[in-house]
Amino acid sequence: MEKNKKKVKEAALERLRGMLPDVRERLKAVDSRLEEYVCGVAENGEGEQDTHNLMEVLGVLKFLRIFQEYPFESRQVQQVYRWFEGKWDNHRYQPGTGGLKFSGMRGMTRYELTPIQVFIFAWLYGPHRWVDTGQAAGSRQLLPSEEERDGSIWDKRRLVTEANIFVTRKFGKTMMAGFIAFVDFMFGDVNSEVFCCANAQDQAKLVYAAARQCIEQLDPTGAAIRFTATEVNWRPRQPRQSKMRVLSAGGKTKDGLFASLCLADEFGSAEYVKEKSDMANLVETVKSSMGPRREPLTVITTTAGNIANGPYKDKMRGIEESLLSGSTDDDWQMAVLLEPDEWERDAESLFTKPNIWRKVNPHIGVTVQNDYYEQRIRESRNDSETKKETITKLFNVWQSERVTEWVKPEDIAGLQIEQTIDDLDSDEGWEVYTGFDFSMGDDIYAVSYLATRWNDDSETQEFFADMDAWVAEEEMLKSPLRRLYERWRDEGWLHVVPGAVFPTSLFLDRVAELGENLHMVAYGFDPYKSKQPVNDLSAWVLSEGANPKECVIPVRQNFANYNSLVLEMDTLMRTKPALISFSKNPLWQWEFGNARIAVSTDGMENRKVVKSSDAAKVDNVQALMNALYCFDMIQGRVS
Repeated sequence: MEKNKKKVKEAALERLRGMLPDVRERLKAVDSRLEEYVCGVAENGEGEQDTHNLMEVLGVLKFLRIFQEYPFESRQVQQVYRWFEGKWDNHRYQPGTGGLKFSGMRGMTRYELTPIQVFIFAWLYGPHRWVDTGQAAGSRQLLPSEEERDGSIWDKRRLVTEANIFVTRKFGKTMMAGFIAFVDFMFGDVNSEVFCCANAQDQAKLVYAAARQCIEQLDPTGAAIRFTATEVNWRPRQPRQSKMRVLSAGGKTKDGLFASLCLADEFGSAEYVKEKSDMANLVETVKSSMGPRREPLTVITTTAGNIANGPYKDKMRGIEESLLSGSTDDDWQMAVLLEPDEWERDAESLFTKPNIWRKVNPHIGVTVQNDYYEQRIRESRNDSETKKETITKLFNVWQSERVTEWVKPEDIAGLQIEQTIDDLDSDEGWEVYTGFDFSMGDDIYAVSYLATRWNDDSETQEFFADMDAWVAEEEMLKSPLRRLYERWRDEGWLHVVPGAVFPTSLFLDRVAELGENLHMVAYGFDPYKSKQPVNDLSAWVLSEGANPKECVIPVRQNFANYNSLVLEMDTLMRTKPALISFSKNPLWQWEFGNARIAVSTDGMENRKVVKSSDAAKVDNVQALMNALYCFDMIQGRVS
């Protein structure tokens, strides 16, 4: 497959070079930077000179075919450049002559469009099509006869109705999306409606803020245009009635929309939940309202995501297949895809080959500092989470976790014995490492105890795991697992707390009770939303004469911390005979049955514990891993 893709790229570059002589002067007549960008892609080399990926090459090839076959409105494209930059003459921007200002490190700043930005706007606004609005409504021709064009049934419209701009973080996509919104709001249909859409409102507001900054420059006093935190519209008795709004995924169904432009930002982060996607539904709802518009437009600006399965990942497959096949059925779809080639997506290639950095972000030195990628790569080498984020967002490589089965309930049943943590005593050599998981938003408050001692007979370390689990009564009554919880409550395995809040004092009282006969060595916790219980525990530890900094230990549930713990727990359970046993609490079987192992897809094959589904509970398993981490730290196995 890799060899085939390389041959496709070579062939595409040959075709691109063959087309250039016929279009070069026309490209230059639009803007010299347009010719500069297209020629730069055509001249792509090998090794260090390979700075354009296969999909980018195929995208440029598609643009040139469209540029030759369809009417191209050069003046309209040039007008867009003038709106962005200011005075424009002799096919080149003249610095210091006005134009919009955008947010910069030194305040509001004017910018010159880069060659790839010039290309994006040329593809977006230049190609047009002829539409038959008569009896054969909706049909089109590339070039109807002069006689037909003189008739009233023909209408020339913009060709592109969907633009996919798949670029890295720090490319300047938010600024571009904001400018596109500005163009539609100020110069589109008189009653245009622009919707800034994203998975979360905060993300949607980033594009909205960029567009609002542009619009405010034309009406700084707000005399004609009204500005709010989530909406911009013209005041009454103005010649235009256009508006712009913020929309986020997951809200109520939006009715009464009449969209002319849908800006979908960070679509790549949307995922399927029970085979549905709130973000995809939102985009489709907005698009479905565009029916009466002459020139509707959907612009998707996104980077890759950290998801195993999502709607835009599926969409990308279709876009890439279309580019590979050279299909003409989707000429309405624009695609600028900046990503590493398929054969260079391993971490070693990404981190050591600067030509790939230029391939994914031609704005290095423009929108980011020249050494930005080097700095992020250095930070990534010792932190798997930073590494994953860097590969995903700065190199546009989809990073998802491969989820595999782990321990079956019957495996745990074979390790359970008639013993509890209350039966142990320090006089018998036992010491206890405690893990707890009190993250907000879940209904189980979990504490797991990992007791350990040296077994002189077998000359091995012996481990025993027990737990306490609480649930607030109000949460239990609302839970779909209520019947199961009630049974375990009646059998004494699950503690039910009156009211809606779990008091940390119950945990502290329990630890103090066990501490009367056992040496409680350390306490591990997930720092996410654990501030209050950790503060209470630290105060109690201090009152007992110990140093909280030495025994209250944060354990982040990431690949870096969990990989060795998963392998270690596997060893403890699967060694013959097993080195760990569990109490008879049935929650052990249930929670281990809910647990899965996520394997990183960055080539490192690191592992961590995850839930089999959103509804599954693995709180005590996670707490047990926290306890094991504390044991390793105190024993000097990790630092």
